[in-house]
Amino acid sequence: MIATLSMGANILNKREYIEKAEEIGEFIINKLIKDGRLYTSYKDGKIRNKGVLDDYAYVIWGIY
Repeated sequence: MIATLSMGANILNKREYIEKAEEIGEFIINKLIKDGRLYTSYKDGKIRNKGVLDDYAYVIWGIY
C-alpha cells in the first residue's frame, strides 16, 4: 500500500497520497515493530502475529 500510494503520488501529482504513505509507514514503525521484530496485526493497542519473510520484504519495499 505504501509503495502504491507513493507511485500514485508521483504519477498523479497528489501530495495527499505521499502524506498518507508517510502516515502508514510511521504507524508500522511505531506500532508494529517490537524488539526488532515485525508484527502483522494491531488491535486495541495489542500486537500479534509475527511477520514472515514476505511481510518484511513488503515493508522494506514500501519505505524504500
